[in-house]
Amino acid sequence: MMGRATLLLKRRKEALLFSLSVLLTHLMTILITNNLLITDNLIIHLPLRFFYYQTRLVSPVWKKEGKVLKAGPKYELLHTGKSLGLIIKDVTKDDAGEYSCDLGTELVLLTLEIGIGITKWLKSTEVNEGETCSFECILSRESTDDFLWTINGKTVANDGQLLKPGEKYDMKQKATSCEIQIKSLTVEDSGEYSCVVGDQKTFATLKVTGMHSFFILPL
Repeated sequence: MMGRATLLLKRRKEALLFSLSVLLTHLMTILITNNLLITDNLIIHLPLRFFYYQTRLVSPVWKKEGKVLKAGPKYELLHTGKSLGLIIKDVTKDDAGEYSCDLGTELVLLTLEIGIGITKWLKSTEVNEGETCSFECILSRESTDDFLWTINGKTVANDGQLLKPGEKYDMKQKATSCEIQIKSLTVEDSGEYSCVVGDQKTFATLKVTGMHSFFILPL
């Protein structure tokens, strides 16, 4: 999963009061579903679901920050039966903002916040004793938060607690990625490794297989 999005629903008092009269006059109710569909190619689906007790023609107009959205490579407008929806493709941080669906007598406001997601997660691995192992975490975009590595719950940091980079651990950090390398592995290095950035976390398990000693018995 790439990226993270949080949908906050807002409705103006005027629109809310007016919808009550619509409910009484047109026998119509509106359910706003706040579930978001985020796929590997960063698509967000903002759905509105309508329940009709009386046939009523609706011509929805989607807007972002007051600008009318049209169907194309970026947006897909859904209007099938009792369901309406807006699909936003190739999502970036610029897609955050206030969206509205104008139904004529009803106005629904949706505020979309685009967070930072992990695009490359840590993967569990198994290596032999004495070898070197590395874990890498990559974000969907640059974050102001620092990367934080822990090994079996112990922090690895330059000003750290208990574990420090050096001959044993080598950490590299770029704009959107961070890598930790563990050298001269021993069985004691086995365990859970995690990377935390803001409210995002990924973890994996490292299993180090010990070297077996062989004894040659005299004939």
